[in-house]
Amino acid sequence: MKIESILICGQAGQGIQTIGYLLSKILIKHGYYIFAWQDFQSRIRGGESSFRLVFKDVPVYSLPSKFDLILSLDENNTKFYSPLLKDSGLIISDSENFENGIKISFEEIAQKISGERIYSNSAAVGVVCGILGLDITILEEIFKLQFMSKGETVVKNNIEIAKYSIELISQNNKIIKIDRIKKLSDTTKILFTGNEAISLGAIFAGCKFVSAYPMTPSTGIITYLSETSQKTGILAEQSEDEISAINMALGASYAGVKSLTATSGGGFCLMVEGLSLSAMTEVPIVIILGQRPGPATGLPTRTEQGELNFVLNAGHGEFPRFVFAPSDAETAFYTIIKAFELSQKYRVPAIILTDQYLADSYWTIDNLDIDKIETKNYFLEKGKFIENFQTYKITETGISPRLKPGETENLVIVDSDEHDERGNLTEDNNVRKLMVEKRWKKFDLMKQEFGIPKICGEKDSEIILISWGTNKGIVSKVSLMFKEVGIKVATINYTEIFPLKISEELISFKGKKIVIENNFTGQFTTLLEKSGLKIDNKILKYNGLPFSEEELFLEVKKVL
Repeated sequence: MKIESILICGQAGQGIQTIGYLLSKILIKHGYYIFAWQDFQSRIRGGESSFRLVFKDVPVYSLPSKFDLILSLDENNTKFYSPLLKDSGLIISDSENFENGIKISFEEIAQKISGERIYSNSAAVGVVCGILGLDITILEEIFKLQFMSKGETVVKNNIEIAKYSIELISQNNKIIKIDRIKKLSDTTKILFTGNEAISLGAIFAGCKFVSAYPMTPSTGIITYLSETSQKTGILAEQSEDEISAINMALGASYAGVKSLTATSGGGFCLMVEGLSLSAMTEVPIVIILGQRPGPATGLPTRTEQGELNFVLNAGHGEFPRFVFAPSDAETAFYTIIKAFELSQKYRVPAIILTDQYLADSYWTIDNLDIDKIETKNYFLEKGKFIENFQTYKITETGISPRLKPGETENLVIVDSDEHDERGNLTEDNNVRKLMVEKRWKKFDLMKQEFGIPKICGEKDSEIILISWGTNKGIVSKVSLMFKEVGIKVATINYTEIFPLKISEELISFKGKKIVIENNFTGQFTTLLEKSGLKIDNKILKYNGLPFSEEELFLEVKKVL
């Protein structure tokens, strides 16, 4: 039996994430690619939560419907998640009710070796390492890195408990038929959550100020940037609310530094007036919006793609903006760098749509090509007084020259009211008309900044699956599943959402066009159709969970 997928479950507060993270690090050190998604309820203790991990010798971006191994730390969770076990799978729990199960109490192991139940997580990690035959020296290395800040005794106890668990499980007859894991390579891979990748991208983009009010699933961004601030020089400010967060970021941006704020849908509601302020003052800003199921608080720890229409139409008045939706951690890293550059260049807001599936999942990256990252300075050179400087000068492109306040003897005026070229308030109707046209002049150039995504797969395929953002991985996997049964399925994924560009290649595609989305109304479908693309079907999911491989395969099969 080959194990490639593991579901770890238990109550909130039992350390499910720690077990999954340690196993992910150990498997990456063996040369494997991993993808892991966290499924948890909005509570500090109790309930049902899981860490779902897939590892392979090739890149992986999606989850199966059922798992080879379930590791449970709680009886109620065992019952709740046992339907997700494959018929041939193995379940490890503190229960004797499963024919294909092994009864183990991780708390008893921890208590026996250290006298403390707190080490039960390491017992669980050891059991999985014993089942898979993972290298103990790699386990020791990862444990030392993870626990060394807590002292030598803690490190020693964790390692001893894990080793005991490995020895204990290796004596069980039920694991004899399980294939042992071989170390594939010594090549170092990078393990990131989506939020960590976005944060690192912001650092390389030259971001120097971030303000945010904590809101799932984007909280990890300000957490990461504040924890690393002494190394990066980024000032991270936890504001009293989202109104303050966006206004602080705009103030910092006006002063001349690249600025970021991060939130979710409910917080973005409060930021909308600030979004319009960015547009009118032409002060650039990057906004991360981590989507989750609404309305209101909704399901705060689940995933959805329900806020595309919101960001496309948010703000009073009419103004151009950039909208992105990265598909995985690597794309997220490069996307935020591009968002900063385009926001600075055109002096417009740039919004990046993530979701809980991207933000809280662990993704494997082979390497980041940081040597090719280029950032430009879009300010005029500092120096003496510039004759007839105008903050909102009407130019051929609509992009006005920009100065940092205090770097010259010029007064840099910005205004939230309608204004003339210098920045002075005006109610002149002719000036108003010119300023509206000036702001929209940029839009044609903004369109040219986005590439057109290419179709993957054969052009004579029966269908093409169209996705945006994080559904790229699952859609790609499903196309391969159809290929295995002799059906040609092409795919295309959008990460640069607005201004939207549709290729003639996609318009002229003769097979069925099916859009895959995690929302109820098909928001991206509507955007595509408004842009002139005829869509044949849409497959929608909106229960707060991502698509699984077999689930989406069957849904597409129904359409065929």
